[in-house]
Amino acid sequence: MNRHVLMLMLTFAAVPPCAAGTIAQTRGDAELKVQFDGQDAKIALADLIDVTLTVEGGPDLIVKAPLELPTSAPWTLIERSEPTRRPIGAGRIRWRLTYRFAPRQPGKLAFAFPDVKFRAGTGAEQSVGWDPIPFTVTTQEGELRADTGVEELPPVVPPDRSWQIWSGVAGLGLFLIALLFVLRSLFRLGTPRTPAQHALHEWDRLVALKLPEQGRSERFITLLTTLLRRYLERQYAMPARRRTTPEILGSLAEMALSAEEKRFLAQFLERCEAVKFAGVPMPADECNQWAQATKQFLQRRKLNHGNTGSTGRGSD
Repeated sequence: MNRHVLMLMLTFAAVPPCAAGTIAQTRGDAELKVQFDGQDAKIALADLIDVTLTVEGGPDLIVKAPLELPTSAPWTLIERSEPTRRPIGAGRIRWRLTYRFAPRQPGKLAFAFPDVKFRAGTGAEQSVGWDPIPFTVTTQEGELRADTGVEELPPVVPPDRSWQIWSGVAGLGLFLIALLFVLRSLFRLGTPRTPAQHALHEWDRLVALKLPEQGRSERFITLLTTLLRRYLERQYAMPARRRTTPEILGSLAEMALSAEEKRFLAQFLERCEAVKFAGVPMPADECNQWAQATKQFLQRRKLNHGNTGSTGRGSD
């Protein structure tokens, strides 16, 4: 006998208890199930309730379910699923729709779901209503605090403003760098280039074109001659680009040039005349040699100008 009693107790213990937090109402083929966290329809203000509407009928079942609650209801719609239709056998289906609602305020609130209408095929339309479900909504889990006095706030921690200091340092550094570039630009603008500096700048641009390597030696040597004539114009105030080579060579005696520099000018200008007018070809290697010799001439002129500080006629 004791053995049978023990087995009976174990059997009841193995049966799961009824699910807490579920209230269901059935009206014929329709069912409304409300699920919530907690017991005795008591929830917190931050909690939600799940409402599942189920209607069973034939394959041509049509259900007119509410999309949301009236605006005056103390509950607000949070989420609504799409309706589903599942076959359940014997030529019948189960239509189902799920809602999630949240309470708008604490206190004693009644959840009243609107009437649902449905019909199967050409049959008469049925309408079912539901009993309101009372809920107790608290501001937090558990009961409200008995102490309604003003709660003391924790001390305010001053914000970390070290980033402002580092931002200021970085901004000051960027400002100083920009100021340095501006001052350098102004200094360059304020210090005019000498004729030799102008010529060396033009020489760099001409050599960068690599004309001799492209088989354009005549074009290269013509531009190099023009560069040198422009230097003589700027330095000695003479129209060197409009004078012939013999006229320029005749004026060399009036220029403050060394014998080596005068010899270079005479050889270079005569060789250029042969290339330009006599059609004598000039290999790329020779073009580069004359280019280097011209650069050395201009660098010596630049150095002499820096030592004397004069740019007038007859001196450099």
